[in-house]
Amino acid sequence: MPEPYWPKRKNAFHLSDADRNHTIIRVRCRYCKRTAYYNPVDLIVVFGDVEVDDLMVKMRCERGRDHGRLLVECISPSAADAVGMKIRRLDSIQLRRIPIWRED
Repeated sequence: MPEPYWPKRKNAFHLSDADRNHTIIRVRCRYCKRTAYYNPVDLIVVFGDVEVDDLMVKMRCERGRDHGRLLVECISPSAADAVGMKIRRLDSIQLRRIPIWRED
């Protein structure tokens, strides 16, 4: 018999908690093996203060939309690991204006 669905526990780990703990979000595509590092504050601007585990569903790989879910982790890099790490920063958000026409 399958296991029943249990709701998520209260006080799960949100992006604001990751920022408070000074961690970095590591996002890895399992298909193309591409890894990117993000600051939690930038992800809060884009997705809101969601749980870190929910980013697996909300984020998509930039190289291909059909690569499946991404692996999202919070890491606290050591000084030796942080030397060559390039953190992606939010530059701007562009909104697309698409006209919708109707016949009169």
